[in-house]
Amino acid sequence: MARRAFLAGSAVVLAACHPAEGEYFGNTTPPAKQRLVFENISEPETLDPAKTQSASEERLLPSMFEGLTTLHPVTMEAITGMATHYTASPDFTRFTFYLRGHPNPSGIRLPDASSLTLAPPPPDNIPARWSDGGVVTAHDFLYSWRRAVAPETAAGFGIAYFNCIENAAGIIAGKIAPAKLGVTARDDFAISIQLCRPAPYFPSLLWTFWFCPVPARAIESAKKGGAEALWMNARNIIVNGPFTLARWRPNDYVVLRRNPRYYARSSVRLEEICFLPSRDEPTMLSLYKAGLSHAIPGKFLTPEAVAGLRGKRDLKREPAARISFYSLDSLQPPFDNILVRYALNMALDKKPIAAYLAGGQLPAAGVVPPMRMFPPLQSLPVTVDGQTYDVLSSDPAGARTLLAKAGYTGGVDKQGKRISFKLTINQRPRALKTAEILQEQWRQRLGIEVMIGSVTESIWAEAVSNKRYSGMIEDAWTANYLDPNDFLEMFGSPGATGATWTSASFDGELERANAAPDATERLHQLAEAERTLMRVMPIVPLYFDSFSFLQKPFVRGLWNNPGDVPLFKYTSIDTHWRAS
Repeated sequence: MARRAFLAGSAVVLAACHPAEGEYFGNTTPPAKQRLVFENISEPETLDPAKTQSASEERLLPSMFEGLTTLHPVTMEAITGMATHYTASPDFTRFTFYLRGHPNPSGIRLPDASSLTLAPPPPDNIPARWSDGGVVTAHDFLYSWRRAVAPETAAGFGIAYFNCIENAAGIIAGKIAPAKLGVTARDDFAISIQLCRPAPYFPSLLWTFWFCPVPARAIESAKKGGAEALWMNARNIIVNGPFTLARWRPNDYVVLRRNPRYYARSSVRLEEICFLPSRDEPTMLSLYKAGLSHAIPGKFLTPEAVAGLRGKRDLKREPAARISFYSLDSLQPPFDNILVRYALNMALDKKPIAAYLAGGQLPAAGVVPPMRMFPPLQSLPVTVDGQTYDVLSSDPAGARTLLAKAGYTGGVDKQGKRISFKLTINQRPRALKTAEILQEQWRQRLGIEVMIGSVTESIWAEAVSNKRYSGMIEDAWTANYLDPNDFLEMFGSPGATGATWTSASFDGELERANAAPDATERLHQLAEAERTLMRVMPIVPLYFDSFSFLQKPFVRGLWNNPGDVPLFKYTSIDTHWRAS
Protein backbone atom coordinates (compact mmCIF):
# COMPACT_ATOMS: atom_id res chain seq x y z
CA MET A 1 0.00 0.00 0.00
CA ALA A 2 1.35 3.42 -0.94
CA ARG A 3 2.32 5.58 2.01
CA ARG A 4 -0.26 8.25 1.12
CA ALA A 5 -3.04 5.67 1.04
CA PHE A 6 -1.73 4.10 4.24
CA LEU A 7 -1.92 7.33 6.18
CA ALA A 8 -5.21 8.29 4.61
CA GLY A 9 -6.69 4.97 5.74
CA SER A 10 -5.42 5.53 9.26
CA ALA A 11 -6.95 8.98 9.28
CA VAL A 12 -10.34 7.55 8.33
CA VAL A 13 -10.20 5.05 11.18
CA LEU A 14 -9.12 7.70 13.66
CA ALA A 15 -11.63 10.28 12.47
CA ALA A 16 -14.25 8.81 14.79
CA CYS A 17 -11.79 8.95 17.68
CA HIS A 18 -13.09 12.16 19.22
CA PRO A 19 -12.69 13.15 22.87
CA ALA A 20 -16.48 12.99 23.25
CA GLU A 21 -16.40 9.33 22.26
CA GLY A 22 -15.09 8.27 25.63
CA GLU A 23 -11.96 7.43 27.55
CA TYR A 24 -11.07 4.46 25.37
CA PHE A 25 -10.67 3.86 21.64
CA GLY A 26 -13.63 1.86 20.42
CA ASN A 27 -15.48 -1.14 21.80
CA THR A 28 -14.51 -2.16 25.35
CA THR A 29 -16.91 -5.07 25.85
CA PRO A 30 -14.81 -8.00 27.10
CA PRO A 31 -15.16 -11.46 25.55
CA ALA A 32 -17.13 -14.08 27.47
CA LYS A 33 -14.19 -16.52 27.49
CA GLN A 34 -10.48 -16.45 28.27
CA ARG A 35 -9.60 -15.84 24.63
CA LEU A 36 -7.18 -13.08 23.64
CA VAL A 37 -6.89 -11.72 20.09
CA PHE A 38 -3.47 -10.20 19.51
CA GLU A 39 -2.38 -8.33 16.38
CA ASN A 40 0.93 -9.83 15.37
CA ILE A 41 1.75 -7.38 12.56
CA SER A 42 3.03 -9.95 10.04
CA GLU A 43 2.82 -13.61 9.10
CA PRO A 44 5.37 -15.83 10.89
CA GLU A 45 7.83 -17.47 8.53
CA THR A 46 8.62 -20.36 10.86
CA LEU A 47 7.81 -21.75 14.30
CA ASP A 48 11.24 -23.38 14.55
CA PRO A 49 13.03 -21.61 17.45
CA ALA A 50 16.46 -22.21 15.90
CA LYS A 51 15.56 -20.47 12.65
CA THR A 52 13.51 -17.48 13.69
CA GLN A 53 14.56 -13.94 12.76
CA SER A 54 11.22 -12.13 12.56
CA ALA A 55 9.43 -9.88 15.06
CA SER A 56 6.17 -11.75 14.50
CA GLU A 57 7.76 -15.00 15.68
CA GLU A 58 9.20 -13.30 18.74
CA ARG A 59 5.64 -12.92 20.05
CA LEU A 60 4.62 -16.51 19.38
CA LEU A 61 7.57 -18.66 20.38
CA PRO A 62 7.89 -17.78 24.11
CA SER A 63 4.35 -19.14 24.54
CA MET A 64 5.20 -22.43 22.85
CA PHE A 65 8.75 -23.19 23.95
CA GLU A 66 10.55 -22.54 27.22
CA GLY A 67 14.29 -22.51 27.83
CA LEU A 68 16.38 -23.25 30.90
CA THR A 69 15.43 -19.77 32.08
CA THR A 70 12.59 -17.48 31.15
CA LEU A 71 11.87 -13.78 31.64
CA HIS A 72 10.24 -11.87 34.44
CA PRO A 73 7.45 -10.20 32.44
CA VAL A 74 8.13 -6.73 33.87
CA THR A 75 11.84 -6.50 34.71
CA MET A 76 13.24 -8.97 32.11
CA GLU A 77 15.23 -10.59 34.92
CA ALA A 78 16.19 -14.22 34.29
CA ILE A 79 13.82 -16.45 36.28
CA THR A 80 13.19 -20.15 36.57
CA GLY A 81 12.09 -21.99 33.46
CA MET A 82 13.01 -25.59 32.69
CA ALA A 83 15.84 -25.15 35.23
CA THR A 84 15.43 -24.26 38.89
CA HIS A 85 19.07 -23.89 40.03
CA TYR A 86 22.50 -23.27 38.55
CA THR A 87 26.15 -23.01 39.50
CA ALA A 88 28.78 -20.80 37.88
CA SER A 89 32.56 -20.91 38.00
CA PRO A 90 34.27 -17.83 39.54
CA ASP A 91 35.37 -16.66 36.07
CA PHE A 92 31.90 -17.25 34.54
CA THR A 93 33.19 -19.69 31.92
CA ARG A 94 31.43 -22.81 33.18
CA PHE A 95 27.78 -23.20 34.17
CA THR A 96 25.70 -26.16 35.32
CA PHE A 97 21.90 -25.99 35.27
CA TYR A 98 19.63 -28.32 37.21
CA LEU A 99 16.34 -29.06 35.47
CA ARG A 100 12.94 -29.61 37.01
CA GLY A 101 12.85 -33.17 38.31
CA HIS A 102 16.42 -33.21 39.64
CA PRO A 103 16.35 -34.94 43.05
CA ASN A 104 19.08 -32.80 44.60
CA PRO A 105 19.74 -29.49 42.77
CA SER A 106 22.49 -27.23 44.10
CA GLY A 107 23.85 -23.76 43.64
CA ILE A 108 21.85 -20.57 43.10
CA ARG A 109 18.09 -20.90 43.00
CA LEU A 110 16.64 -18.94 40.11
CA PRO A 111 13.92 -16.49 41.18
CA ASP A 112 10.35 -16.92 39.97
CA ALA A 113 7.35 -14.71 39.24
CA SER A 114 4.89 -16.56 41.45
CA SER A 115 3.86 -13.26 43.06
CA LEU A 116 2.21 -12.37 39.72
CA THR A 117 0.10 -15.52 39.51
CA LEU A 118 -2.83 -16.87 41.52
CA ALA A 119 -1.32 -20.33 41.84
CA PRO A 120 1.72 -21.41 43.91
CA PRO A 121 4.84 -22.46 41.98
CA PRO A 122 5.08 -26.19 41.26
CA PRO A 123 7.60 -28.28 43.27
CA ASP A 124 11.10 -28.34 41.81
CA ASN A 125 11.37 -32.13 41.98
CA ILE A 126 8.49 -32.72 39.55
CA PRO A 127 9.85 -32.92 36.00
CA ALA A 128 8.55 -30.72 33.21
CA ARG A 129 6.85 -32.50 30.33
CA TRP A 130 6.42 -32.10 26.62
CA SER A 131 2.90 -31.72 25.29
CA ASP A 132 2.93 -35.42 24.28
CA GLY A 133 3.68 -36.44 27.87
CA GLY A 134 7.41 -37.10 27.50
CA VAL A 135 9.75 -35.76 30.18
CA VAL A 136 11.93 -32.73 29.33
CA THR A 137 15.55 -33.75 29.97
CA ALA A 138 19.04 -32.39 29.59
CA HIS A 139 19.39 -34.56 26.47
CA ASP A 140 16.67 -32.49 24.78
CA PHE A 141 18.79 -29.38 25.23
CA LEU A 142 21.89 -31.19 24.04
CA TYR A 143 20.10 -32.24 20.82
CA SER A 144 18.54 -28.80 20.28
CA TRP A 145 21.69 -26.74 20.76
CA ARG A 146 23.79 -29.03 18.56
CA ARG A 147 21.10 -28.78 15.90
CA ALA A 148 20.96 -24.98 16.21
CA VAL A 149 24.68 -24.52 15.50
CA ALA A 150 24.87 -27.15 12.75
CA PRO A 151 25.46 -25.44 9.36
CA GLU A 152 22.59 -27.36 7.73
CA THR A 153 20.10 -25.77 10.13
CA ALA A 154 20.90 -22.32 8.72
CA ALA A 155 19.81 -20.77 12.02
CA GLY A 156 18.60 -17.18 12.27
CA PHE A 157 20.54 -14.16 13.51
CA GLY A 158 20.36 -15.53 17.07
CA ILE A 159 23.09 -17.99 16.13
CA ALA A 160 25.59 -15.31 17.15
CA TYR A 161 24.58 -15.84 20.77
CA PHE A 162 26.01 -19.37 20.68
CA ASN A 163 29.51 -18.09 19.92
CA CYS A 164 30.34 -17.80 23.62
CA ILE A 165 30.03 -21.62 23.94
CA GLU A 166 33.18 -23.67 23.39
CA ASN A 167 33.61 -24.79 19.75
CA ALA A 168 30.37 -23.14 18.59
CA ALA A 169 32.10 -20.79 16.15
CA GLY A 170 33.99 -23.67 14.52
CA ILE A 171 30.81 -25.75 14.23
CA ILE A 172 28.88 -22.87 12.67
CA ALA A 173 31.72 -22.43 10.17
CA GLY A 174 31.57 -26.13 9.27
CA LYS A 175 35.04 -26.88 10.63
CA ILE A 176 34.04 -28.91 13.72
CA ALA A 177 31.37 -31.56 14.25
CA PRO A 178 28.28 -30.46 16.25
CA ALA A 179 28.98 -33.23 18.78
CA LYS A 180 32.02 -31.21 19.90
CA LEU A 181 29.87 -28.33 21.22
CA GLY A 182 30.91 -27.53 24.78
CA VAL A 183 27.72 -28.85 26.35
CA THR A 184 27.38 -32.05 28.38
CA ALA A 185 24.36 -33.82 29.85
CA ARG A 186 25.67 -34.90 33.25
CA ASP A 187 22.50 -36.90 33.79
CA ASP A 188 18.87 -36.63 32.76
CA PHE A 189 18.34 -33.45 34.77
CA ALA A 190 21.69 -31.65 34.81
CA ILE A 191 23.46 -29.95 31.92
CA SER A 192 26.93 -28.35 31.96
CA ILE A 193 28.12 -25.68 29.55
CA GLN A 194 31.75 -24.79 28.91
CA LEU A 195 32.21 -21.29 27.50
CA CYS A 196 35.15 -20.00 25.49
CA ARG A 197 35.00 -16.59 27.17
CA PRO A 198 33.53 -15.11 30.36
CA ALA A 199 29.79 -14.46 30.23
CA PRO A 200 28.33 -13.36 33.57
CA TYR A 201 25.08 -12.61 31.73
CA PHE A 202 24.72 -16.20 30.44
CA PRO A 203 21.64 -17.21 32.52
CA SER A 204 19.79 -14.17 31.15
CA LEU A 205 20.57 -15.27 27.60
CA LEU A 206 19.06 -18.73 27.88
CA TRP A 207 15.41 -17.66 27.71
CA THR A 208 15.81 -16.65 24.06
CA PHE A 209 14.09 -18.80 21.44
CA TRP A 210 17.33 -20.07 19.92
CA PHE A 211 18.24 -21.80 23.20
CA CYS A 212 14.82 -23.40 23.68
CA PRO A 213 14.55 -27.18 23.39
CA VAL A 214 12.84 -28.67 20.34
CA PRO A 215 11.37 -32.19 20.12
CA ALA A 216 13.93 -34.56 18.59
CA ARG A 217 11.37 -37.31 17.94
CA ALA A 218 9.03 -35.02 16.00
CA ILE A 219 11.85 -33.48 13.95
CA GLU A 220 13.60 -36.75 13.15
CA SER A 221 10.28 -38.36 12.21
CA ALA A 222 9.54 -35.49 9.83
CA LYS A 223 13.02 -35.84 8.33
CA LYS A 224 12.41 -39.50 7.59
CA GLY A 225 9.24 -38.48 5.84
CA GLY A 226 11.29 -36.21 3.60
CA ALA A 227 9.99 -32.83 4.86
CA GLU A 228 11.50 -31.63 8.14
CA ALA A 229 9.20 -28.58 8.24
CA LEU A 230 6.20 -30.87 8.79
CA TRP A 231 7.14 -31.17 12.46
CA MET A 232 5.67 -27.66 12.87
CA ASN A 233 2.28 -28.79 11.59
CA ALA A 234 -0.46 -28.53 14.25
CA ARG A 235 -0.96 -32.32 14.05
CA ASN A 236 2.72 -33.06 14.65
CA ILE A 237 4.18 -30.31 16.81
CA ILE A 238 5.34 -31.07 20.33
CA VAL A 239 6.04 -28.15 22.70
CA ASN A 240 7.11 -27.61 26.29
CA GLY A 241 5.66 -24.13 26.84
CA PRO A 242 2.35 -22.90 28.28
CA PHE A 243 0.53 -23.04 24.92
CA THR A 244 0.53 -25.40 21.97
CA LEU A 245 -0.36 -24.86 18.32
CA ALA A 246 -4.04 -25.53 17.59
CA ARG A 247 -4.41 -24.04 14.09
CA TRP A 248 -2.28 -22.13 11.62
CA ARG A 249 -4.00 -20.74 8.56
CA PRO A 250 -1.27 -18.86 6.63
CA ASN A 251 -1.87 -15.14 6.16
CA ASP A 252 -5.06 -15.41 8.22
CA TYR A 253 -4.39 -16.45 11.82
CA VAL A 254 -2.38 -18.59 14.23
CA VAL A 255 -4.25 -20.04 17.20
CA LEU A 256 -2.51 -21.29 20.34
CA ARG A 257 -4.34 -23.28 23.00
CA ARG A 258 -3.42 -23.84 26.64
CA ASN A 259 -1.06 -26.79 27.08
CA PRO A 260 -2.59 -29.18 29.67
CA ARG A 261 0.81 -30.77 30.32
CA TYR A 262 2.72 -27.54 31.03
CA TYR A 263 4.41 -27.79 34.44
CA ALA A 264 2.79 -24.54 35.69
CA ARG A 265 -0.56 -25.05 33.95
CA SER A 266 -2.53 -24.07 37.06
CA SER A 267 -1.22 -20.49 36.75
CA VAL A 268 -2.09 -20.12 33.04
CA ARG A 269 -5.45 -18.36 32.74
CA LEU A 270 -5.93 -17.89 29.00
CA GLU A 271 -7.57 -20.77 27.17
CA GLU A 272 -6.65 -19.54 23.72
CA ILE A 273 -4.66 -16.85 21.90
CA CYS A 274 -5.42 -15.84 18.34
CA PHE A 275 -2.60 -14.03 16.51
CA LEU A 276 -3.65 -11.95 13.50
CA PRO A 277 -1.05 -11.01 10.84
CA SER A 278 -2.47 -7.53 10.19
CA ARG A 279 0.00 -5.92 7.80
CA ASP A 280 -1.44 -2.43 7.52
CA GLU A 281 -2.31 0.09 10.17
CA PRO A 282 -5.88 0.93 9.04
CA THR A 283 -6.81 -2.76 9.33
CA MET A 284 -5.18 -3.06 12.75
CA LEU A 285 -6.93 0.02 14.08
CA SER A 286 -10.29 -0.98 12.59
CA LEU A 287 -10.16 -4.42 14.17
CA TYR A 288 -9.13 -2.99 17.52
CA LYS A 289 -11.75 -0.23 17.44
CA ALA A 290 -14.50 -2.77 16.66
CA GLY A 291 -13.37 -4.95 19.55
CA LEU A 292 -12.31 -7.77 17.22
CA SER A 293 -8.77 -7.57 18.57
CA HIS A 294 -7.58 -6.75 22.06
CA ALA A 295 -3.98 -5.53 21.74
CA ILE A 296 -1.61 -3.93 19.25
CA PRO A 297 2.05 -4.27 20.34
CA GLY A 298 4.75 -1.62 20.50
CA LYS A 299 7.13 -0.49 17.72
CA PHE A 300 4.52 -0.49 14.97
CA LEU A 301 1.99 2.32 15.48
CA THR A 302 2.82 5.29 13.28
CA PRO A 303 3.36 8.72 14.84
CA GLU A 304 0.20 9.87 13.05
CA ALA A 305 -1.82 7.16 14.79
CA VAL A 306 -0.26 7.90 18.17
CA ALA A 307 -1.11 11.59 17.75
CA GLY A 308 -4.72 10.75 16.86
CA LEU A 309 -5.07 8.48 19.89
CA ARG A 310 -3.44 10.78 22.41
CA GLY A 311 -5.57 11.07 25.53
CA LYS A 312 -7.10 7.60 25.22
CA ARG A 313 -6.52 5.50 28.32
CA ASP A 314 -5.84 2.34 26.34
CA LEU A 315 -2.91 3.99 24.54
CA LYS A 316 0.18 3.26 26.61
CA ARG A 317 3.81 4.23 26.27
CA GLU A 318 6.92 2.72 27.82
CA PRO A 319 10.68 3.33 27.40
CA ALA A 320 12.36 0.68 25.29
CA ALA A 321 15.73 -1.02 25.49
CA ARG A 322 16.10 -0.53 21.74
CA ILE A 323 18.23 1.48 19.34
CA SER A 324 17.48 2.32 15.72
CA PHE A 325 20.47 2.88 13.44
CA TYR A 326 21.75 2.54 9.88
CA SER A 327 24.39 -0.12 9.23
CA LEU A 328 27.14 0.66 6.70
CA ASP A 329 29.05 -1.54 4.30
CA SER A 330 32.39 -0.20 5.47
CA LEU A 331 34.28 -2.63 3.22
CA GLN A 332 33.23 -0.75 0.08
CA PRO A 333 33.76 2.86 -1.02
CA PRO A 334 32.91 5.47 0.03
CA PHE A 335 32.21 4.01 3.48
CA ASP A 336 35.60 2.33 3.68
CA ASN A 337 36.92 5.81 4.49
CA ILE A 338 36.38 6.56 8.17
CA LEU A 339 36.23 10.31 7.53
CA VAL A 340 33.19 9.75 5.32
CA ARG A 341 31.55 7.79 8.11
CA TYR A 342 32.29 10.57 10.60
CA ALA A 343 30.91 13.16 8.18
CA LEU A 344 27.66 11.24 7.67
CA ASN A 345 26.99 11.22 11.40
CA MET A 346 28.15 14.78 12.14
CA ALA A 347 26.01 16.23 9.35
CA LEU A 348 22.81 15.09 11.03
CA ASP A 349 20.43 16.83 13.36
CA LYS A 350 18.58 13.87 14.87
CA LYS A 351 16.11 15.91 16.90
CA PRO A 352 13.63 16.22 13.97
CA ILE A 353 13.41 12.41 13.87
CA ALA A 354 12.50 12.24 17.55
CA ALA A 355 10.07 15.10 17.06
CA TYR A 356 8.38 13.32 14.15
CA LEU A 357 8.10 10.03 16.06
CA ALA A 358 6.70 11.96 19.06
CA GLY A 359 6.62 8.93 21.33
CA GLY A 360 9.41 9.77 23.76
CA GLN A 361 12.27 8.71 21.49
CA LEU A 362 15.70 10.19 22.23
CA PRO A 363 18.46 11.09 19.72
CA ALA A 364 21.23 8.50 19.97
CA ALA A 365 24.95 9.21 20.17
CA GLY A 366 26.12 5.66 20.91
CA VAL A 367 24.55 2.20 20.77
CA VAL A 368 23.62 1.45 24.41
CA PRO A 369 20.25 2.92 25.48
CA PRO A 370 19.92 4.55 28.91
CA MET A 371 20.55 1.81 31.46
CA ARG A 372 20.87 1.80 35.21
CA MET A 373 24.48 2.25 36.38
CA PHE A 374 25.80 2.54 32.82
CA PRO A 375 27.32 5.93 31.86
CA PRO A 376 25.73 7.32 28.66
CA LEU A 377 28.02 8.14 25.75
CA GLN A 378 27.57 11.81 24.84
CA SER A 379 30.76 12.99 23.10
CA LEU A 380 33.82 11.53 21.42
CA PRO A 381 36.67 13.85 20.42
CA VAL A 382 38.80 12.65 17.49
CA THR A 383 41.83 14.52 16.14
CA VAL A 384 42.32 14.75 12.37
CA ASP A 385 45.26 16.73 10.93
CA GLY A 386 45.74 18.55 14.23
CA GLN A 387 42.07 19.60 14.52
CA THR A 388 39.75 17.99 17.09
CA TYR A 389 36.18 17.09 16.17
CA ASP A 390 33.41 15.67 18.33
CA VAL A 391 32.29 12.97 15.93
CA LEU A 392 29.10 12.32 17.91
CA SER A 393 27.90 15.91 17.71
CA SER A 394 25.75 17.66 15.13
CA ASP A 395 28.37 19.74 13.30
CA PRO A 396 27.57 20.21 9.59
CA ALA A 397 30.55 22.54 9.02
CA GLY A 398 32.94 20.04 10.57
CA ALA A 399 31.29 17.27 8.56
CA ARG A 400 31.95 19.14 5.29
CA THR A 401 35.58 19.66 6.29
CA LEU A 402 36.08 15.95 7.02
CA LEU A 403 34.32 14.99 3.79
CA ALA A 404 36.69 17.28 1.86
CA LYS A 405 39.68 15.70 3.63
CA ALA A 406 38.35 12.33 2.46
CA GLY A 407 38.51 13.61 -1.13
CA TYR A 408 34.88 14.65 -1.61
CA THR A 409 34.68 18.44 -1.60
CA GLY A 410 31.01 19.40 -1.69
CA GLY A 411 30.18 15.69 -1.96
CA VAL A 412 32.05 15.40 -5.28
CA ASP A 413 35.28 13.46 -5.88
CA LYS A 414 38.26 14.68 -7.97
CA GLN A 415 36.76 13.17 -11.11
CA GLY A 416 33.60 15.21 -10.61
CA LYS A 417 31.47 12.26 -9.49
CA ARG A 418 28.99 12.97 -6.72
CA ILE A 419 28.68 10.55 -3.80
CA SER A 420 25.48 8.55 -4.11
CA PHE A 421 24.41 5.36 -2.40
CA LYS A 422 21.38 3.18 -1.77
CA LEU A 423 19.62 3.08 1.60
CA THR A 424 17.53 -0.07 2.07
CA ILE A 425 14.65 0.21 4.54
CA ASN A 426 11.83 -1.98 5.83
CA GLN A 427 8.32 -1.39 4.50
CA ARG A 428 7.05 0.52 7.51
CA PRO A 429 5.74 4.09 7.28
CA ARG A 430 7.89 5.56 10.03
CA ALA A 431 10.98 4.00 8.43
CA LEU A 432 10.27 5.86 5.20
CA LYS A 433 9.65 9.21 6.86
CA THR A 434 12.83 8.86 8.94
CA ALA A 435 14.83 8.02 5.81
CA GLU A 436 13.37 11.02 3.99
CA ILE A 437 14.37 13.37 6.83
CA LEU A 438 17.98 12.14 6.70
CA GLN A 439 18.04 12.00 2.90
CA GLU A 440 17.24 15.73 2.80
CA GLN A 441 19.82 16.60 5.46
CA TRP A 442 22.61 14.72 3.68
CA ARG A 443 21.66 16.36 0.40
CA GLN A 444 21.52 19.90 1.81
CA ARG A 445 24.50 19.69 4.17
CA LEU A 446 26.95 17.42 2.33
CA GLY A 447 25.79 17.33 -1.28
CA ILE A 448 25.27 13.57 -1.08
CA GLU A 449 22.48 11.80 -2.96
CA VAL A 450 20.67 8.93 -1.22
CA MET A 451 18.37 6.55 -3.08
CA ILE A 452 15.81 4.96 -0.75
CA GLY A 453 14.74 1.39 -1.50
CA SER A 454 11.85 -0.12 0.49
CA VAL A 455 11.59 -3.93 0.78
CA THR A 456 9.41 -6.43 2.63
CA GLU A 457 10.28 -7.47 6.17
CA SER A 458 11.48 -10.92 5.11
CA ILE A 459 13.79 -9.53 2.39
CA TRP A 460 15.05 -6.84 4.74
CA ALA A 461 15.71 -9.33 7.58
CA GLU A 462 17.65 -11.62 5.24
CA ALA A 463 19.71 -8.71 3.90
CA VAL A 464 20.65 -7.63 7.43
CA SER A 465 21.37 -11.16 8.65
CA ASN A 466 23.53 -12.07 5.66
CA LYS A 467 24.98 -8.57 5.18
CA ARG A 468 23.83 -8.63 1.56
CA TYR A 469 23.06 -5.07 0.60
CA SER A 470 24.64 -2.14 -1.14
CA GLY A 471 25.61 1.04 0.70
CA MET A 472 23.51 1.41 3.84
CA ILE A 473 20.63 -0.47 5.46
CA GLU A 474 18.09 0.28 8.16
CA ASP A 475 18.89 -1.66 11.31
CA ALA A 476 17.80 -1.90 14.92
CA TRP A 477 18.44 -3.89 18.06
CA THR A 478 16.10 -4.63 20.96
CA ALA A 479 17.56 -6.08 24.12
CA ASN A 480 17.18 -9.80 24.60
CA TYR A 481 18.66 -9.35 28.07
CA LEU A 482 19.04 -6.08 29.95
CA ASP A 483 22.78 -5.61 29.90
CA PRO A 484 25.02 -3.24 27.89
CA ASN A 485 26.86 -6.28 26.55
CA ASP A 486 23.82 -7.25 24.46
CA PHE A 487 24.13 -4.03 22.45
CA LEU A 488 27.90 -4.23 22.12
CA GLU A 489 28.30 -7.94 21.43
CA MET A 490 26.12 -7.66 18.33
CA PHE A 491 29.13 -5.95 16.72
CA GLY A 492 31.52 -8.70 17.78
CA SER A 493 32.66 -11.31 15.28
CA PRO A 494 30.87 -12.49 13.17
CA GLY A 495 28.36 -9.75 13.98
CA ALA A 496 24.58 -9.91 14.38
CA THR A 497 23.85 -6.60 12.67
CA GLY A 498 24.07 -5.52 9.05
CA ALA A 499 27.36 -3.71 9.70
CA THR A 500 30.21 -5.37 7.82
CA TRP A 501 32.93 -4.23 10.25
CA THR A 502 34.34 -6.72 12.74
CA SER A 503 37.51 -6.63 14.81
CA ALA A 504 39.37 -9.24 16.83
CA SER A 505 40.69 -6.40 18.98
CA PHE A 506 37.14 -5.29 19.80
CA ASP A 507 36.19 -8.91 20.57
CA GLY A 508 39.09 -9.07 23.03
CA GLU A 509 38.06 -5.80 24.66
CA LEU A 510 34.57 -7.18 25.31
CA GLU A 511 36.01 -10.42 26.66
CA ARG A 512 38.26 -8.58 29.10
CA ALA A 513 35.37 -6.40 30.24
CA ASN A 514 33.15 -9.39 30.96
CA ALA A 515 35.97 -11.08 32.85
CA ALA A 516 36.19 -8.19 35.33
CA PRO A 517 35.41 -9.60 38.80
CA ASP A 518 33.88 -6.35 40.02
CA ALA A 519 30.46 -5.42 38.55
CA THR A 520 31.19 -1.68 38.55
CA GLU A 521 34.53 -2.16 36.84
CA ARG A 522 32.88 -4.40 34.27
CA LEU A 523 30.40 -1.64 33.34
CA HIS A 524 33.25 0.89 33.14
CA GLN A 525 35.15 -1.36 30.72
CA LEU A 526 32.02 -1.96 28.64
CA ALA A 527 31.60 1.81 28.40
CA GLU A 528 35.14 2.04 27.05
CA ALA A 529 34.29 -0.67 24.52
CA GLU A 530 31.36 1.44 23.34
CA ARG A 531 33.75 4.36 22.80
CA THR A 532 36.02 2.06 20.78
CA LEU A 533 33.08 1.02 18.64
CA MET A 534 31.93 4.56 17.94
CA ARG A 535 35.47 5.68 17.21
CA VAL A 536 35.33 3.23 14.28
CA MET A 537 31.69 4.20 13.55
CA PRO A 538 30.47 1.20 11.52
CA ILE A 539 26.92 2.55 11.88
CA VAL A 540 25.01 5.81 12.04
CA PRO A 541 23.09 5.78 15.35
CA LEU A 542 19.66 7.43 15.07
CA TYR A 543 17.46 7.20 18.17
CA PHE A 544 16.69 5.26 21.32
CA ASP A 545 13.15 4.04 20.94
CA SER A 546 10.03 3.86 23.08
CA PHE A 547 6.97 1.65 22.66
CA SER A 548 3.48 3.03 22.07
CA PHE A 549 0.86 0.29 22.17
CA LEU A 550 -2.88 -0.25 22.47
CA GLN A 551 -4.41 -2.63 25.00
CA LYS A 552 -8.05 -3.09 26.00
CA PRO A 553 -8.83 -2.21 29.64
CA PHE A 554 -10.10 -5.73 30.38
CA VAL A 555 -6.74 -7.32 29.53
CA ARG A 556 -4.78 -8.21 32.66
CA GLY A 557 -1.17 -9.27 33.11
CA LEU A 558 0.06 -8.36 29.63
CA TRP A 559 2.91 -6.18 30.78
CA ASN A 560 5.02 -4.25 28.31
CA ASN A 561 8.68 -4.71 29.21
CA PRO A 562 11.72 -2.89 27.74
CA GLY A 563 12.29 -5.71 25.26
CA ASP A 564 8.70 -5.74 23.97
CA VAL A 565 8.38 -9.46 24.75
CA PRO A 566 4.76 -10.27 25.70
CA LEU A 567 4.51 -13.27 28.03
CA PHE A 568 0.98 -14.59 27.74
CA LYS A 569 1.36 -17.19 30.50
CA TYR A 570 0.60 -14.34 32.95
CA THR A 571 -2.26 -12.82 30.93
CA SER A 572 -6.00 -13.09 31.52
CA ILE A 573 -9.29 -11.47 30.50
CA ASP A 574 -11.45 -9.75 33.10
CA THR A 575 -14.72 -10.97 31.62
CA HIS A 576 -16.72 -8.90 34.15
CA TRP A 577 -14.99 -5.58 33.40
CA ARG A 578 -17.27 -2.67 32.64
CA ALA A 579 -16.46 1.01 32.06
CA SER A 580 -17.16 3.08 35.15
